[in-house]
Amino acid sequence: MTAIEKIDFIIKTLKWSEKRFTRKFYLKKDSLEKWRSKEVNPNEADVKNICKYFHLNIQDFLNEERIIFLKNADKFCNFSMNEEEAVPEDFPREDNFRYEEKD
Repeated sequence: MTAIEKIDFIIKTLKWSEKRFTRKFYLKKDSLEKWRSKEVNPNEADVKNICKYFHLNIQDFLNEERIIFLKNADKFCNFSMNEEEAVPEDFPREDNFRYEEKD
């Protein structure tokens, strides 16, 4: 799982829009598309900010052989690199739709 696939997983899991994600981490509008197309790689500062917010180890996040799992979904989400710590899919999650920005 590449870094952009992990970012897409986070966006999908949190039910955020790409616009909300890019605003949250002060990214340019087209950053995610450029990362997906492999035009450019995420810069170190962006990766550090994302990992810090989600309490992820940077080396594990960048390691393509590691997969992230949802650990909990209270007011913010922690993600884990360990499958045993993953919370089942039926774990109650906060509804994020009311925070979703309109495009």
